Amino acid sequence: MAVRDKELTYLVCFEQLDRAPLCRLLQAAGWRELSLSDAMRASAVDLLAVDGKYNWDRRLWQINCGVKSRLDAAQITNKVNLHEQLSEKAPELIPKTVAVRSPLSLDGQAQKTPPSIPAEGEVWIWRPERGFSGRGVTAFTTQAELDSVWADHRHTFPKERALISRYIVNPAPLVVGGTLRKFHLRLYFLVVAIPEGTPGVRAGRRSALYAEGEIAHSKEPYVQDDYANPMVHDTHIKWSEERRFPRDYPGGQLAAEKILGLARGMLTRVSEVLLPTVCPYAGCQGGYEVYGVDLMVDSLGRAWLIEINSRPGYEMLSGAPAARAQRRDWISDFILLGVAEFAIGLPVRGRSPLLTCLDLPYAESC
Repeated sequence: MAVRDKELTYLVCFEQLDRAPLCRLLQAAGWRELSLSDAMRASAVDLLAVDGKYNWDRRLWQINCGVKSRLDAAQITNKVNLHEQLSEKAPELIPKTVAVRSPLSLDGQAQKTPPSIPAEGEVWIWRPERGFSGRGVTAFTTQAELDSVWADHRHTFPKERALISRYIVNPAPLVVGGTLRKFHLRLYFLVVAIPEGTPGVRAGRRSALYAEGEIAHSKEPYVQDDYANPMVHDTHIKWSEERRFPRDYPGGQLAAEKILGLARGMLTRVSEVLLPTVCPYAGCQGGYEVYGVDLMVDSLGRAWLIEINSRPGYEMLSGAPAARAQRRDWISDFILLGVAEFAIGLPVRGRSPLLTCLDLPYAESC
């Protein structure tokens, strides 16, 4: 049970989400909202929720808080750490992957020479450790091409590790404008780490998958052998027509339910391996965070985990203002309903947007 022996206070600073749904639930449960100036003067704030540009506001990091919407979860959100752990403990979740050390590593384990291609003639993809939106991502099939990719990486990202992963050459197709496009699913994954005795919230380490997500597709029609054209292979929300999962999943409701079940099983396994490593940041008793999970589905209906992003990508960067506002309202409602119910323990009405993956007692491991 949550501990409540004092007035509970909160500060919500959102740029990408509409803060109103969460604030209404907190106020209905008797929480009191603080302004930023009041929170800076208070000895502690029980709940601090931030997103977007507010991640970088130094004043927010100075506030002592009970629960903050940020976690130290580098084993989950760093793609090299994630794939190293899963390659060892759950290799069935990801395409075959090899981790590459950084060229300028200071720990005595720098990668001084080009890595070897795992299998000549097959298609592989190079992904820098902190790459996003296609940054530094390159497909290759020969050792000579990998040598060239490595040389570019040494020059551009000398302090970053990288992954060599088997490329999914048979992606399931999505019809867009009468043409077949490559696509991936962006699902949302809520992780909570709150010690016993934190005021106002339920303790534990737990994770859950949101039952709704989005479909991101390539900008141009899919051509299997055209690996030099990123517009064919890079899938991104910023240029995608609005497609929601499971509503618009190709193959219909039964196919979508199957993929949702596979995704829940995958993230349950990820939670079993990595949830004990998730900790609150210093200055906070506990925390929660919503991550963006990217899954690729192949033509045989098998789902593959690609990465788990610390930036879920709530904001729609293109499209008409009305469409962007509609997407913001939709995401705000179901994301924050899940946070209120699963992370904070507020009473909510209606059907839960979450599918629980793992629910554990909180054990000190930080």
